[in-house]
Amino acid sequence: MRRTLTLMAYLVLVSVSIFSITGCAVLTSSQVDEIKRFSQATDAYTNLPGNLTRLYGELLRDSQLLDLSIEEFNTDDPLTAESAWNKIVVAYDSEQTFSQLGNRMDTALHVLKIYSDLLGKLASDDYTESLDKSSERLGKSLREAIDTYNDNFRKDDPLPFININIARGARLAGGLFLRYRQAQVLKDVIEKADPLVQELMDDVREISNIMADNYKHYEDDDLKVRFKNVAIEMGRLNTATYTFVYNNISRARAGQKLAEKVGKSATTYASAHRALLNNTRIRMNIRGMIDQIQVLRNEIKAAKDIGKKLEKLD
Repeated sequence: MRRTLTLMAYLVLVSVSIFSITGCAVLTSSQVDEIKRFSQATDAYTNLPGNLTRLYGELLRDSQLLDLSIEEFNTDDPLTAESAWNKIVVAYDSEQTFSQLGNRMDTALHVLKIYSDLLGKLASDDYTESLDKSSERLGKSLREAIDTYNDNFRKDDPLPFININIARGARLAGGLFLRYRQAQVLKDVIEKADPLVQELMDDVREISNIMADNYKHYEDDDLKVRFKNVAIEMGRLNTATYTFVYNNISRARAGQKLAEKVGKSATTYASAHRALLNNTRIRMNIRGMIDQIQVLRNEIKAAKDIGKKLEKLD
């Protein structure tokens, strides 16, 4: 009987010790749920159409090739053919320039995709040692993706390095110990990732603003000018030319709307992540956090709808 009481007293002492250690450190179920929702929103954001910049390159290519329809070739002067060839090369180079900008956008979103997967793993309801190992691998992949982005696009001003420690620490079985481990890793990851997220969203917003401005001026400053030149020179145009110009106007206007949505969502994303960070620091009423993430999800949905329209126009 005495041994039983001693054992019970020991178990009570251990339980009190666990609670005293984890009482302020374990995330509430609502906090973990919001991390999951943010992870899902991130995944949706990174799946937005990646052809935002490439589409503009294609539009420039098409309008430059339109000029070739009024080229006249002199069989006695090979330079006329050379001139046409040079215009084709210029059109190709224009398209490739914006393909490179598209690669930067895609690489930035790839970093966010890995981060989204990492948050999803860490916020899992069945957080176990095997998930710990999987998260550790994702942490390594995240660092490699950041290095790739810096090497290709930000050598002079690299994104901040994230030293995330996801060493396996879930071997001590027990619900509270496991929840404590999960909370500590989540808090550490979100805290260290916030400067990265803020700078990445600055890059995405900058690219989106550039593209929105490009799309805005494309119709009047490029396509319209070239169309009028061709129409005046040719005297009359066939239906295929009119359809070509019409489709490019539709694509340009949809592209501008998409660029504006992606840029706006980047601002909302950065704010939502900062709110998520603040929410993991203290126990608080998370109504504002829920609202912030819902705004982000709504904006992403609107952008995806425009992206689908663009895909139909291709």
